[in-house]
Amino acid sequence: MGRVLNLMAFVIFATTLFMRSVDPVIPQIAQDLKVTTTTAAMLSTGFTLPYALVQPVLGALADMFSKTRLIALCMLIVGVATLACGLATNFETLMALRVVAGATAGGVFPIALAVAGDRVPVQQRQVAIGRLLFAAMSGNLLGASGAGVVGDIFGWRAVFFFTGAIDLVALAVAIPGFRNMGEKPGRFDLSTSAIRWRSIVSARSSLKLCFCLVCFPTWRDYCARMAWSALR
Repeated sequence: MGRVLNLMAFVIFATTLFMRSVDPVIPQIAQDLKVTTTTAAMLSTGFTLPYALVQPVLGALADMFSKTRLIALCMLIVGVATLACGLATNFETLMALRVVAGATAGGVFPIALAVAGDRVPVQQRQVAIGRLLFAAMSGNLLGASGAGVVGDIFGWRAVFFFTGAIDLVALAVAIPGFRNMGEKPGRFDLSTSAIRWRSIVSARSSLKLCFCLVCFPTWRDYCARMAWSALR
């Protein structure tokens, strides 16, 4: 159980580095790609909004497919999309890649929680979830601060190269652990998926959580854009 929990915490930490990594280099991106800082700040929303919206969808799909395989697939797409961000030559391409990265990164956290929930006894789940949340918050904070240092030294493109490489290295390290779990893949059933998605939508607590996940990052990013505009 401890090995699985550590592996899921490691995966969550590696993928949450992306959440705020773009924030410190927004002025550099705006200057290099010839857009305003207000427009460049939309890159944060382009990541966090799909990140929040896709979680109920991928979380339900994980029950029908192998959870660990879906995590690995999401990490692969996130890593490749993030590396491609560092090669973007215009803002539109960069925004599209950030949306792709956000949508796939949003599948890692809920599925990792589900994997831990499947293997951790009920009486220990509070502690387990607390550790996973700590990994997520640590990645969020260190991603922003580390991106500022990397951006100042090597430039904004290096931020995407570094975070993308970290994600792919984490995936390579995690794959043997995923295989050792011996998880059996499920079978896709459209009727079952409809029932699960209906249960998610009908639950008031789920709706409140989705509302917070969607609206809080968007409002926070709006405030950030206004702050960047005021500093120009």
